[in-house]
Amino acid sequence: MAESWNRQIGCRLRRAAGAVKMARMTEVSPKSLEKPAGGAKSYLGRLVVLLAAISVARVLYVALSGLALSGDEAQYWDWSRRLEWCYFSKGPMVAWLIWLGRAALGDTALGVRLPAIILSAGTSLMLYDLGRRLYDARTGFAAALLMQITPIFAAFGVGMSIDPPYLFFWVAALLLLYRAVADHSRFCWLLLGLALGLGLLSKYTIGLFYPCAFGWLLFGRQRRGWLKTPWPYLAVAISLAFLLPLLQWNAQNGWVNFQHNIGHAHHQKEWQLTPLKTLVYVGSQLGVVTPVLLVMMLVAQWQLRGRDSFSPWFCLPVLGFFLLISLQTDVYANWPLTAYVTGCIVFAARFLGDRTGQSTHLRRTVNFAVILALVCTLAVMVVVVVPLPFLPSKPPHVNVAGRDFTISFLCEKKDPSHLFAGWDQLGKRVADLEGELGPRRFVIGSERMTTSRLAYYIPGQPQVYHYRSPKGEIDSQYHVWKGYEDLLGYDALFVTYRNGDNPVVLPKDVQASFASAEETEFVSRDLLGRPITTYHIWLCRDYRGPAATAAAQAGGGDSAGSGPPSP
Repeated sequence: MAESWNRQIGCRLRRAAGAVKMARMTEVSPKSLEKPAGGAKSYLGRLVVLLAAISVARVLYVALSGLALSGDEAQYWDWSRRLEWCYFSKGPMVAWLIWLGRAALGDTALGVRLPAIILSAGTSLMLYDLGRRLYDARTGFAAALLMQITPIFAAFGVGMSIDPPYLFFWVAALLLLYRAVADHSRFCWLLLGLALGLGLLSKYTIGLFYPCAFGWLLFGRQRRGWLKTPWPYLAVAISLAFLLPLLQWNAQNGWVNFQHNIGHAHHQKEWQLTPLKTLVYVGSQLGVVTPVLLVMMLVAQWQLRGRDSFSPWFCLPVLGFFLLISLQTDVYANWPLTAYVTGCIVFAARFLGDRTGQSTHLRRTVNFAVILALVCTLAVMVVVVVPLPFLPSKPPHVNVAGRDFTISFLCEKKDPSHLFAGWDQLGKRVADLEGELGPRRFVIGSERMTTSRLAYYIPGQPQVYHYRSPKGEIDSQYHVWKGYEDLLGYDALFVTYRNGDNPVVLPKDVQASFASAEETEFVSRDLLGRPITTYHIWLCRDYRGPAATAAAQAGGGDSAGSGPPSP
């Protein structure tokens, strides 16, 4: 009897030890093992309903708000009309997805942005599963919703760029890596390679995932053994195979894509610290995440470091990498966005789980962080559509310690809605002016953003060409594609806009290429009737071809006054 009793106790102790060992290996919170399956299903069901509601709200927002395409969105839309394996500045994924959106809903703003809305919901669903596995279903649920209301993530739930698919495949890779290790799944290693490969077609900075994953595996005693197996390396090989078509495209097009992206990481010839750029980088992150939420994400990373080593490895190295980059060059606010994926999880685990033990002060701080993120997200969605009537016509001046300062951003010209407004007006005006030209005509934009938006907003959405200076620099996909050199005898409209107080003149090489050129102006206006942008449009007749341009250049012509720089 005693021996039987001892055997039962020993068996239970071994099972308990095995459960603890497995929890440590997979780093799942022991509390999550106590959650009933029904609870997880309940959270998942509520999440699906809420994500569906958010997606419908975004569809209605895009369809009814009249929010114009950004320059990048219009450019990617134009790419989608000519599918390729690579483009001048980006991989092909964004163009492929917009092509699918166009196939479903036509050449509309909703067709362009529908992939972003769908990908955002899918990303949150995968984040829920990752949070559930790392902690519990409640944490996954809260993290998934937090992603939807955080400004930097919410923006890419509406606007279509390379970041929605990049973020989607980053979270997919996180989930698959964790499952590959926790579930000892070789199949997940293969899927991980697929996710990373598709991520590389979206944005090359998904390459940061490799060192983060390697560090997490290497510095975990139970996980380190995976590095002695072929599976992690097979995943890497599968992902890198997706670069082969991109390499072939670059080889055929002078390596312009790789040269452009290497230029983003260009450092000064001599090492020189630029603390101001670092301060701008830090400030931009506080702005796109909101200050309280960002600080609390980092605090949660520190406080949960003992029970969750997965989340910090995919947050802190990313932030640190771009912090180092900012010492030498500008860092765009959206570049480190993947660092905040696991930041949402640890914030939810630390502050949005069981709140019964939280002090009143902490509870209010957490509520304020979440509400502030939501308010900022909603405010941005409003101000990019609705003009602000209270902005002064000229920026105000303030006197501080005897010195005058101009608050340049506080005036009508800096109204956020002006960034997206007026392009449909310009498209209609250009179409009207085309009627004054011959039946054979084309349109030239002074820079790539103008070119892409004209291509979208001119009725009929014709092919629009990008002006190329006599120096022959390639600075956009429009310069990779064939230009208008063979359109001899055609008439053209050359469109540019005033940038500040600088005079706008027709480039001399363009003037020499046509028999005549007549200038006209057009001013776009917002819903309040205030001027947005002054456009200069030249009606150019009888294109004479590159020979005339070369003759003008040989005679001392240049491209001075060729239009404003790319915004």
